[in-house]
Amino acid sequence: MITITLPSAETVRKTAPRDPPKTLCSIKITTLITVFCAVALSRAQAGTIGVDPTSGGTALASGFGGLTLGWEFEVSATDGIVVDGLGFWDHQSDGFLFGQTFPVGLWDASTGTLLRDSVITSASTLKPSLHADGDWRVNSVSPLFLAPGFYRVGALMPESGANQIVDYGATVQSATGVSLVGYLRQIGSPTLAMPDTPPPTLDNAYFGPTFTFTLGPLAPSGAVVAPGNFIATNGTAGLNTLLRNNGLPRTYQMQFTPAALGGLPVGVRITELRFRLDTNAVAAFPGNTVTWSDYEVTLAQAANPISGMSTNFASNLLSPVLVKSGALSLSPNSFTTSASPNPFGSLVVFDTPYVYQGGDLVMLFRHPGSDSVSTAFLDALNSSTPGYGTDFRAFSATSFSATFGIQASVTIAQIVFTYAPRETIIRDGTNMVIVGTDGPPGGTYHIMTSTNITLPISQWIPLATNLFDSSGSFRYTNAINADLPARFLRIALP
Repeated sequence: MITITLPSAETVRKTAPRDPPKTLCSIKITTLITVFCAVALSRAQAGTIGVDPTSGGTALASGFGGLTLGWEFEVSATDGIVVDGLGFWDHQSDGFLFGQTFPVGLWDASTGTLLRDSVITSASTLKPSLHADGDWRVNSVSPLFLAPGFYRVGALMPESGANQIVDYGATVQSATGVSLVGYLRQIGSPTLAMPDTPPPTLDNAYFGPTFTFTLGPLAPSGAVVAPGNFIATNGTAGLNTLLRNNGLPRTYQMQFTPAALGGLPVGVRITELRFRLDTNAVAAFPGNTVTWSDYEVTLAQAANPISGMSTNFASNLLSPVLVKSGALSLSPNSFTTSASPNPFGSLVVFDTPYVYQGGDLVMLFRHPGSDSVSTAFLDALNSSTPGYGTDFRAFSATSFSATFGIQASVTIAQIVFTYAPRETIIRDGTNMVIVGTDGPPGGTYHIMTSTNITLPISQWIPLATNLFDSSGSFRYTNAINADLPARFLRIALP
């Protein structure tokens, strides 16, 4: 969303842009100057804790025979919310004893559909709790829009409890836009299942799990395949480097030219990488939850052309950004074998979105090997594939902290991104003109107005609806009327 304040009368003074809160770019303009403002539509991962205990007693919780503990919540925000993380409470904030892990899920309460899930470990990101005895361990998940309604979160308890949760007498604080409905449990399923039964006493509490979110609708997104000519074509090889198993650490680097990036727009924010199983795969992967204790992903501009790539990983990186660091878990059947080529499945959701600057894109992966004895081969391209060495190339090494690598096959990737339109405000005679770029080509935008910026978007008045052009640009003109009260304009993307 882009929010602009129109003055009630002409003034001659300079007003600097203020720091934008999350997705709003809020500025006050005069009628005689030009103000520039960069707009960020995509949200940072791991936002506000949904429901957080402020007090309550702690106890061990075990689930021999199967026990999922959680709670139901209501999304009351008129414009909905976007869930970007799932978490589990860490008593004393010092990690989980005996290496225990906690599968956490999010369900639609009315249908029972599992919407997102993740396995929380001691290496998951630590996020503060309001409770004095612990904090939250949170994993980023692929952003999910939740409309107003009822949903549930739950965590599968271990058979032998070793890590305390907030179990009774809890007082809670719900973030704006959501509210706690009640605690629930599910008994008898050895795997993660939607909680559906009230607790035995009114004093019980199940924290346990939580989620993180941001307010408002999901930013428009897109995806491209790299290399782009393999969207519907199988690769020429299989490579398991990114999924290597126990005791087999890897460092792996790929570089793609713009020609291989499938039309990835300049200025978008890359938020996730997906891959697909090799065409010879006969079963989904993984069969059970698989976890890497540390999985690092770095994206960067290219310091060298494809033909001049160095065997030194760092020498190929220009302005690198560490977009993912920490534990990474894959739920069962994250990658399936239902088509040819196989469908893409999510490997990593970034903690920090990466803004694509144009030119060659470099990806660097490091991991110590998973906790599993199993691995799987992903769809890839060997060095004999047309375009290898000119449009794409890769190097790999057999340690986590390797400095140098040898030439390797390129893994076919799906790059997920959100659009981040930018806008410039100018005065043209008696008109104010908003010129925007980097929006979704052919996508719809709405011009909304209100005299109260705090109102939800559903209560703003629509002025116009139009489409971004084929290059993702738009132009909107509004007459300056000094007799009208001060008002705000918002560009809303559906």
